Amino acid sequence: MNSNCRSCGRPLPNRSRRSCKYCGAVLADDQQLQGKRAAFLKQMKAQESKRHREFMEREISTGGSPGQVHLLGM
Repeated sequence: MNSNCRSCGRPLPNRSRRSCKYCGAVLADDQQLQGKRAAFLKQMKAQESKRHREFMEREISTGGSPGQVHLLGM
């Protein structure tokens, strides 16, 4: 596997993308993350997104309702 873009020669920091981050060239199949690794990464991103959403929606322990922010000292 080549870890550089074949079009511009720059490194590919994210192989889950279908195109080069720098020049926009479409990456060859052998340069893209595929199979079990791609599925695992997609699952991990979904789980992290769900955890973050639940964290942001939780009720604040000071008695506020979800989405309400309490400033200390005010």
